[in-house]
Formats: sequence, structure tokens, C-alpha cells
Amino acid sequence: MQDRAITEIGKLELSNRTDIKPYQLYVQEITPGNVCFMALIIFEKREEELHYKHVDIDKVNVDNYQRYGYRKGSPRGGDVTFTTKFGDLDKKFGVLLNTQWPSLLEIAKDIPEEYKLFKEWKNAFEQNQDQIQKDLATFHAGLDKKEQQKSAFTLVLESDGRKSLLVDYKSVQKQILLSGTDGKKNKYNVTSVGQNNTCSICGFQKDTLYGFASPFKYATVDKPGTVSGFFNQKNNWINYPICEDCALEFELGKNYIQKYLSRSFFGKRYFLIPKTILPDDKANLKKALNLFKELTYQAGSDEKKKDIERREDYLMEQIGGLENFFTLDLLFYEENPTTKAIKIKLMLEEIPPSRFRTLFIEVPNSINNHPLYLNADYNFNAKEKVDLRFGFGLIKQFFEDSFYDIIYKVFQGQNLNRADLLSRFMDVIRKNHNKRMTDDGFVEDSSLILLKAHLVLRYLEKLNVVITPNYTIMIPETEEEKKESSNVGHELLENLKSFLNRNKEFIYANHIAGIFSIGVLIRLVLDKQYIELKNTPFEKKLKGLNLSAKDIQKIFLEGLDKLNQYFSVYKYQELREYVTDNFSINFTEVKKMTNQEISFYFVSGLELGRKFKPEKKAQNQS
Repeated sequence: MQDRAITEIGKLELSNRTDIKPYQLYVQEITPGNVCFMALIIFEKREEELHYKHVDIDKVNVDNYQRYGYRKGSPRGGDVTFTTKFGDLDKKFGVLLNTQWPSLLEIAKDIPEEYKLFKEWKNAFEQNQDQIQKDLATFHAGLDKKEQQKSAFTLVLESDGRKSLLVDYKSVQKQILLSGTDGKKNKYNVTSVGQNNTCSICGFQKDTLYGFASPFKYATVDKPGTVSGFFNQKNNWINYPICEDCALEFELGKNYIQKYLSRSFFGKRYFLIPKTILPDDKANLKKALNLFKELTYQAGSDEKKKDIERREDYLMEQIGGLENFFTLDLLFYEENPTTKAIKIKLMLEEIPPSRFRTLFIEVPNSINNHPLYLNADYNFNAKEKVDLRFGFGLIKQFFEDSFYDIIYKVFQGQNLNRADLLSRFMDVIRKNHNKRMTDDGFVEDSSLILLKAHLVLRYLEKLNVVITPNYTIMIPETEEEKKESSNVGHELLENLKSFLNRNKEFIYANHIAGIFSIGVLIRLVLDKQYIELKNTPFEKKLKGLNLSAKDIQKIFLEGLDKLNQYFSVYKYQELREYVTDNFSINFTEVKKMTNQEISFYFVSGLELGRKFKPEKKAQNQS
């Protein structure tokens, strides 16, 4: 369970912070991992009176964020202390005056000198509210857009040459501590506490268990239908019982993974949560966490910087280079921007580094050197041709709407249906084709999409998650006497057959070789038409690349007719006979195929057809 793994991280964090004060365990970074631009609303104490002075600026980072006493509150009640992120200033000031100040004054009643100070401070704030708000707006407008997204403001008091920040006051420290601890049992004006029962994280029986102790909002328990027990929020401790010790460790662990172990995989947010093989193995957990701090997104070499969509894949490659002394949970999630509740989209559990090595290093390296992929892509930044290389971004292009599902099946080694996969390829190819025919939006090079599909198919076959049907393709040698019929036609067929011999997992049966070869034949027709007419009228016969067995049969016959018009009857005689031997004779097998499968193999021949022409021979020993 990932909660237990996160708590183990928190336990390690707690052991490393023995000199920290209790309230500091609940102070949070305002913009984790980034510098926060903090507006300091400075008041000055002169002659026992508080006077507003001006707004100053400070930069808050991992080294000094504790000084500002920030702790996130609820969307409706505002943040816990006066330190808060920028937003609508009218609304912010309303919350500050109606919620934060009264809350602080209530807590400060037990400390008379601080109660008196905060009461005077509140009055001075209200008297200068308009000017403070104006100065804050000016400060905020002076930041660029990125800085504005990482900005906040707080209170500062100058007295006798000394600046006091919020956490210098015991009342604020108590306010933070209460929020961190009391909020685990009290929420929505309800107390959820259990006695003498088992903690869901550590598994031990504890005297007291809290019902709202999870720092993650996996579910919302303030609306009917989202909590069991007939919506009795007092009983939420039964749904999710967490003891006091685990509650603190869980929160520290959450803060750690949000700061250091939050990543993105092609637009999908996830947490990397390491787990040691043996329980309570602090040494190896610490070792794993230190390694992850060092992992980066960007490859260092100039060569790898040229690669297509390499950032996310490169991070996974680095994980694959680690030893198997731990496993990883990958928790993919979506976060509600308002409530911050997270919805788990995918959970991959106990994946060892060796699996990453297989998925992101060994298998890609075994398929990336195919000659078809040399100089097949274009690097727009460098304005040069680059080799096409496998990356999960290629898979996402074909599985945009079900990316989580394909990630799960690939990581777990579950079988994918080959026909469904080809259907996915054709959906993308056909959509791109229709855009090209209508001049509607960006159009990717059709041959590049086909090569990407070819590369993804080879990757999945190499992983054994796509199984090649058990056919035997027969490619007879060309009869010697036919060589004299046409050197050009003969060389084209030899190049085609060489490709088929080297790609038997791709073209695995004679009837598929026949469909593929029809695509090659139609490419000859289209290229000739473009040379003669600067147009390709035959392309209209392709029915938007949605072809049935009868359609492909008709296209073959009409393509032969056009071939006879454009070329000598002997020039491509061998190709004609090859198609007949493989397609026409095996037409019964063709009729068993889906339209998507037929269309895919036809498009494959159509897009790769140019590579078999004699003038391309040097580039196609594939």
C-alpha cells in the first residue's frame, strides 16, 4: 500500500530532524521547489503605537521558508496564518479580517502580551487597509507572469531595530501546531476519533485513531455520497483509521514526495514512491531517496539533446540504470485545482528498476538501429534530419485517450490485441490523411506516422505483449529469365522482397504481403501522376483509407490499368505477378481481415513504396 511506503519516507524524515520544534513539522513551503516572491507588509512600532510603513520584498526558498509560517488552509476558510498566496485582494482581505485575525486573537488570549499586540496590529491594519492593498497591487504588477504565480504576502513588525516575522510569536506557532494536529480529528465542525483499534498504516492497535488524518485528499468527505456509514462523518475513522504517530509521519512523507518525487510523464502527473525489499530498511530507503534527488530530466550529451521527446523517457532510463535493492510505486493522479483532492488514475505497484531497464533501455536499443529509421524525422530546433527513435511519446500519439491503460499493460506485460493496435494506427493515419485532403490544420508527414507505427509495433512485439500470428510467409526466388524483362522492375521487386525477408514480424503472411505490395504498386501510379499532372487523381479512389477486401481488390485492378497506361507492359511485370501470387490466390484470407487491418497494410506499402525504387536502393538495406 502506497500510504505505508509514504509513511516510511516520513519516518526517515523525522529521524533526520531531531532539532526541529514541533510546530515546524507542519510549516509548508509556499511554492515547493521554487523561489517564492514574498511581499512583506511592514509595520513599525513607534512610541508604543503601530504604524504602517511600506511593502518590501523577500525571496523565500527551501532554506528560509520556515520563517514565514505558511500552512495551507481550506478554499473557503483561507490559509491558516496570515502568510498567504496572492489572489483577489478584496476577497483575500475579507478572509484575513474576518477569519485569520479573529482566529489568531482567540489563540493569543492565553498569552496576554501577544493578545494586546495582535489586537493593536489588527486595528492598524484596518486603518491602513486601502493603502496596503494598493501597495500590494503595485508590488504584484511589478513581477512578471511566472513570478506572479509564485508570489505571496505576510506581516512584519519592526521594533527597536529588529524585524519580527510571524513565527517569532508563540501564538502563531500554536496556531500552526493546532492546525497540523487538531485538523486530523476535527473537520467540518465534526470530531472523528476512534479508540483502541488498529491503525490502517502501521497495523498496530492504538489507543487513539483519527478520521481525517490523511494529508492526501483521495476522497472528499464533506458531501453526501462520498463517505460510508450513512454519511456519519464522526465514523470516518472507521473508513480510514490513522494513529497519531503515523499521521505525523504520513504528512512529512507527503511533503517529501511532493517536493522531490513528483514528476510528469508526457503530461500525466505522478509520484515516484520507492519501497525497500525488506521492511524497516532505513539504510536502503535513504540510499534510494538520495539517488532520486540526483535524477534529472535532461540528458547531458549533445547527441541526446537532439532526440525527439526524450525528457520523460530519459528519466525512466536513469531509473533503469539503478540496482534492484528497492521497488517503485508509480501513482498517477489528477488534482482538483480548487479542493486539491486527488483522483488516482493509475497505480503501478512494486516495479523494480530492472523492469525500467527492459522498457526504456534494452528493448529500445534493440530496435532503434533499423535502417528505416535513419534520418526519418526532423528536428525543428536544429533544422536537420535526425534518426527516429522509440519513446513512449510515440505510443501516446496512438493512445491519447487511453494512455493510462496502455502504460499499465506495457509495464505489467499484459497482452494487447494486434488487430486493435492496427486499428489505433489507422485512426491516426486516416485523421491525418483527411486533414491533408481538406487542408484543415497541421498535417504530419504520412510516411513518418507510418514509421512511428512500425516502430511501436516492433517495440510491443519485442516485449511479447503483441503476439505475431503463426503464419509462414513464402518468398520464392525470382526466376532467372525474368531478370531480362526489366532491370528497374526486377530491382524494385528484389528490394521489396529483401524488406519482407527482414520484417517477417511486420509482414508475417503471404496475403498481407500481397496487400502491402498493392500499396507499393499504387505508389508507382501516384508518383507517375504527380510527375505528369502535378496532381494525383487516383488518390480519390482510396476512399479516405477506409478499405474493405472488395475495395482493395478493385483498387488493385484499377491500379493495374493505370500502370499499363503509364509504363511499358513489361516494366513492372514481376511486381504484377507477385501481387497476383500473394493477394489474388490468398483472397480468402484477405476477406477474414478487418477493414482497419487491410487499410493499415495497404498504407504501409503506399508510404514505404518509394523506398523500393532502384534509385533508393542504397538507403534501403532494411
